[in-house]
Parts: sequence; C-alpha cells; structure tokens
Amino acid sequence: ALAVPRGTRVGAPPAEDGSPVIFETSTPLDVVGAELKFVLTYDGATFHDVTALNGPEGGALYPFGERPETGAAVYFGFGVPASPEAGWRPFPGRISLRAFEPEDRDVPAPVACGSGPQVLRAEMAWEYLPGPGKPWEALTVLSDETRALEVGGYLALQGPREIAPALLWAVEEPCYWVRLRVRGPDYGERVPRVAFFRFNAVRARHQVTVREEAMATSDGSPGQTARLRWAPLVPDSLELAVADEGGALQPWKAVPLFRDPGPDVPAEEAGEEARVYLVDAESGTVTFGDGRRAAIPPAGSAVVARSYRYGGGAGGNVEAEQVASLQSTLPGIRGVTNPRPAVGGLNAQTAKEAAEGAPQWLRRRERAVTAADFEAAAKEIGGVVRAVALPGAHPDYPEVTVPGAVTVLVVQDSRETPPSTSEALLRRVCSALQEQRTLTTEVHVRAPTFVRIDVSADLRVDPELSFSEAQEAARKRLLESLDYRKWRFGQDLHPVNVQSRLLVDEAGVRTVERLRITVDGRLHESASAPVRLAPDALVYAGRVDLTPLAYVEE
Repeated sequence: ALAVPRGTRVGAPPAEDGSPVIFETSTPLDVVGAELKFVLTYDGATFHDVTALNGPEGGALYPFGERPETGAAVYFGFGVPASPEAGWRPFPGRISLRAFEPEDRDVPAPVACGSGPQVLRAEMAWEYLPGPGKPWEALTVLSDETRALEVGGYLALQGPREIAPALLWAVEEPCYWVRLRVRGPDYGERVPRVAFFRFNAVRARHQVTVREEAMATSDGSPGQTARLRWAPLVPDSLELAVADEGGALQPWKAVPLFRDPGPDVPAEEAGEEARVYLVDAESGTVTFGDGRRAAIPPAGSAVVARSYRYGGGAGGNVEAEQVASLQSTLPGIRGVTNPRPAVGGLNAQTAKEAAEGAPQWLRRRERAVTAADFEAAAKEIGGVVRAVALPGAHPDYPEVTVPGAVTVLVVQDSRETPPSTSEALLRRVCSALQEQRTLTTEVHVRAPTFVRIDVSADLRVDPELSFSEAQEAARKRLLESLDYRKWRFGQDLHPVNVQSRLLVDEAGVRTVERLRITVDGRLHESASAPVRLAPDALVYAGRVDLTPLAYVEE
C-alpha cells in the first residue's frame, strides 16, 4: 500500500527574497490507490451526475439534493486500472478525505462553548458496495470534523477489506463504490452544501522540523546566548538540552522571562538551579540565566536543540495550486497540490512583543478570566488574525448585559474582503476557550458584523501635478484607513476623517468636494454626524470612486 509519512515535505515557489517555502504534513496518510472518476448525488428520487462540479471552479453541490430525505446519498465511484500491479488494492486500511466549504457560505451561527457538538437532525452512514448484486455494507467512521457534512473539514474512514467493481445507475463503466447515506430523520432546514471533495487529503503546515542540532558550547558566563541555525521559530516547538557533568543531555525549559524565587513561582522556574532559558522566536536566539534567577550552563557543556520547527510566518500564505513540489521521492506518488490558498500564517513575535505579553501570560497561565485573557487565547488558534471579547454580551440577548456571559468575536485569516468565517474555526476556538474558562462563565464565539463603506468624491488637484497619481495616492490612503484588519471593533466612522484621508498634500490634493459615504447600500446623509457602529462591527472598503479635477484658486 502507498503511504505518505508524517512530516513529508512539500514546497511552493520561493519567496520574494529567494528563501524556500516548505510545508510538512501533520499526520501520516494511507493513499487511496484508485482514481476518483465519478461523483453522484441521489435526493431520494433521482440520481444526478455532479462530477463536473467537484472541483475548486465548480461552484458548489448539494450532496443529498436541495431537499434531502431518508435514503438520499452522495456516491463516489473509483476507477479500475487497466493493468494493476501485483498486490494492488483500491483502498488502504484508512481512507482520508476532506470536504471543502463553499467560499460564499453564509455567516455561521454563534457557537456556545461547552454546549457540545450540535445534535444532527439526520443519522448518516458511510457504506461501500462489495460487488455486483451484493448489499451495501457499513464503513467505520474513524473521525469526522464535518459533522456529516454540515461544515467543512477532514474525515477518516476504515477502508473495506474486500471490494469488487460494479455498475451503478447510468455509469457505463464498472467502479468501486463508496457512499454517504442519510438513514435517519430528515435534515430539516439546514441542508448540507459542499464546494468539492478531495480524497488523499492531509493537513500540512508551513514549517520544517530539525533534530539534534548542536548549538554551542557553554563558556560558563552569565547571560550567554546561543542561536539556532534556522528561524523564525514555531512557538513552543523547541526542545533544548544541556549536557551535565557526566555528558548526559538534560532537558531545559523555555520561560517567558526570568523571575526571582517566590511563593507564587514554581521552584523549577526560578533560582540559581532553575534550568530555564528565554527564546526569541523571530531570531532563534536562546538566552540563559545569570546564576541568580536562572542557572548558567556549566562551562564546557554542550547545548543541543533536540528538536525544533521553523517557518510558520506570513510567507506561507501562498495561493491555491502553489504547493506542488514533493521534496522527497515517494514510490507511486505522482504529485501534490493545495486546491485552496494556505492561510493562518503569522510572523513570530519579536522579543519586544514577547516581553510586553509576558505579564499577561504569567497571570493567565492557561486560564481565561478577563476579556484580555479570552482575546489572547483566541489569537493563539491558527487561522485567527483578530479577536475581541465582549464581557456581558450574549448572542441570544443582544440588547441587555448578561452577567457571566462573554462573546468572543474572531476574524478568520482570508484573502476575501470581507473575510468569511467557517463554523469549523469557531468550534476550534470554542474548544480552546472551553478548557480555559471558569465554570461560572458562559462563552460564545462568533464572527463579527462587517459594514461595507462606499465612498465617492471630487478631488481638487494642483493642475501642475499628475491627476492619476493624486487619485491613486488618495485612494490608497483611504483603503488603508478602512482596513478591517486594523479598524477597532465598534469604532465609529467620522466623515471628517474620511475627508482628511483624501487630502494628500504631497500628491497635490488641495480640497475634497461632493463627498458621499454609503453604508451597507444606504447614503449617510450627514456630513458631520458619525456613522455609528455596534460593538461587534468592523468596516471594510467597498467601491471607491474618486474624480480628480483641477484646483483653481479663487
């Protein structure tokens, strides 16, 4: 059977500075050897061939039809090779696939942390057809992030032991058939909708693992430093050891800052014998103690990075179909690709940022109590670029303050404007917050409200300067000011600020006339009153029409 080991490296084209962009697979993958040839849907009455829709450019498909009933199913037909090699099998012991959500998916409902997964309205069954004339048999579901295709995510099934090709419906060639069938009550109002399916799907992260790297030999001085060969460092990935007097490597622990011993400080994290160190993830620099608040590695001892991962910055947010280079030879594997853009990459904290966040980290210590705690915990989840916590806010009671309730708004990393937020991400954030919240706190996670701002205006430009450059400079400044990544949640929009952003003196824009601001399609009538935003709202730029005209002094 074909297999892709965990940690297999795949690459994208080099970054602008020429540095390689490498990803590693997060889990092992047993490869489905048969090629997916057909995707059919059955709504309980009629079959439909939706094979052409099963791709990134196909739009979206309804796996069980638009009004699914008991017996509705989505069928996957895998082709039979013309001349299979000896011992070839169509399916491995573990089948891995991913269902991709449509990019135009509606904003998901708020998720209540601690409420458990949403109860499905329908019972589902994965099945396979053993051969012609035989009854369908069940496949064991090993994992399902999609909750029976209600959201996008990865699935794993136990592969069939014995299976033979068979004809089905109007498909004229024998195939190996697998299906997902609705076997219980109807779905109700929420009908599953999928962009496309991909078998042999596995997560990969923008990182490279390094093992057993000799970093330095201690000179016995206080505050000495050592540097990893590669950076930026993936947070919390470094396993560092220092040789003791007998030469045996002893593990040391990373801490956010050195502290004086005290009753509230764990003994192993402070003091002259504390085997701890600081690490700057951006540069890969390790700093050891001064012999008072933290130990000094003995003179002559080897400092070794037993394991660490580097990468993970914003440079890994590559476009779809760019991760296409297999970095090692794997027999039987023809190629790799990413059908959707890679997202979630953030540059590592600098030493200054880490120092600024250290007091909060020390106070929080994996517990979320204050709004800042919840925000910090949410931002640690991959795919979250912004987060804010609203104390007292409850999605079911938007007009009142509910004691003990906290609603966390998260913005998903996306190239869309405004960004769509998947329910899968909301649930990942909820899972993390559930472990850190106090028992008396009710936590909800949802996407913010995005408010579209359209702007039109006449720009009076110095006639001796370029009109097009003035227009572009004003447009650029306005778009920067209306960036949802930087706008403060709930911050009102003042027309005077919009006007000031358009006045680009160095580009020759002298005055702004006929300024019109449209908010979600409605004209904002007042030139002085602000556009009021709710606490959960962010603005984003829509259409910007700027007309440059000659400035004439009166």
